[in-house]
Amino acid sequence: MKNIEIDEELYQYIASNTQFIGESASAILRRLLKLGVEAEAKTVTVNESSLPVDVNTLADTQVLTTNGNTTNIIRSSQDAIQTNDTKRSVVKSTEVKVLTPEMPENLAPQTLSTEGIAPNITTFNEKNLHSNSAIKAAAAISRETVFNFINKEELAMQRGAVGRFLLILAALYRAHPAQFSVVTEICGRDRLYFANSESKLAESGSSTKPRQIPESPFWVITNSNTTRKKMMLTKASISLGYSDSDVEKIRELL
Repeated sequence: MKNIEIDEELYQYIASNTQFIGESASAILRRLLKLGVEAEAKTVTVNESSLPVDVNTLADTQVLTTNGNTTNIIRSSQDAIQTNDTKRSVVKSTEVKVLTPEMPENLAPQTLSTEGIAPNITTFNEKNLHSNSAIKAAAAISRETVFNFINKEELAMQRGAVGRFLLILAALYRAHPAQFSVVTEICGRDRLYFANSESKLAESGSSTKPRQIPESPFWVITNSNTTRKKMMLTKASISLGYSDSDVEKIRELL
């Protein structure tokens, strides 16, 4: 096939007479000159992955149209005419169509949003450190139990329940000095059972007979019967975290 040079006006005239996309310049001229129809230029369709040349390096390549996933690349810009929707492309030499495979919808790039997702990050501020220290201290305290401080021989030497009652409470305090203040929340219908001063117990009722728990800053009423004293030991042991079986053992020490 021969190449010819034409001026811009003739070039535009040929382009304006294009009847369909891909109609060659020879076909347009033959139709205009009424010379009959000749086989159009050969069209080669190749897949982008098998194209032997780099499209970006073709200096004499002109991209005419991009329709869907098919890109039409025309070799030799002098042999091609780019038109709008109402015009057609005139091709004199070989046309190469590069097919870009359509990406499945389910594989299309997606943007993952992290909005509303709270990061799972622990912040170790001063409050956390204090909490950890408190937990460690509680764990250290919990390793001690009242049974480590109970002297059964000393209990047996006591003549009355009041003496044994005070010794058991003293052992509970020695095992849990930092936690023992919780027992001050134990009270009856109209009186306190434990307090951190004698006067508070005296104010809560008459004839309470407050006694100080040995080797502790706490006081306890002692005018109750043995059954009531066992109940007070039970509630104190539960408040200090003892199991039901250990609570029963502590109560029976009285």
